[in-house]
This record gives sequence, C-alpha cells and structure tokens, in this order.
Amino acid sequence: MKKVFAFALCIAAIGSAGAQKANVDQASKLAGKTDQLNNARNLIKQAMENPETQNDARTYFVAGQIELDAYDNATKAKMINPDDPSAKPAVMADELMNAYKYFLKALPLDLSLIH
Repeated sequence: MKKVFAFALCIAAIGSAGAQKANVDQASKLAGKTDQLNNARNLIKQAMENPETQNDARTYFVAGQIELDAYDNATKAKMINPDDPSAKPAVMADELMNAYKYFLKALPLDLSLIH
C-alpha cells in the first residue's frame, strides 16, 4: 500500500511540474499578442511562484520577453497615433524596467547550468 501511495505522489509531482512548464510555454506563445498580455502575465506569474519552475532561467526569460513585447507594441501604437491612450509613457517605462529585471534574474540561472 505504501508503494502505491508513494508512486501516486511521484506521478502527481511530475504532473505538477509539467503543468507549470506548460504555463511557461503558453505564456511564451501569448507574449506578442496585445489582447492576451494579461493572460501571459498571469501564466508566467504562476510559474514564477511555483517551486518547480521558479529557479528556471527560461521562466524569467519568457517573463522578460512578455514585458519587452508589451513595450514594443506600445511603441508601435505611439508611432501610429502619438495621442494613443494605450501607450502611456509611465507604463511603457515600467514594462521596459521589468523586462530588464527579469533578464537580469535569468542570467545567473542560465550561467549556473554551465558549471
């Protein structure tokens, strides 16, 4: 009975890790889409809070990519229409700074794989 219970726990742990990696993959796919930006941010936030993916460089790289894509989309909107209310300079600055912070967090995690 204990072996069956231990096996079930192992399967549940593997499924949980796979679910969070799927969140990172899904967030990566949604990164460039302006209408899916909040969904991408929610998915990547879940992955950053989960122990299985919180120390994975790809998680923070994708988070940085989401923020950088949001900044790029706002820049494009501002080029087309300088008075576009969706392209607020303060929000764009936050997106750019968040991208920088996420990329900085991903770098040492990626370099730790080399050693």
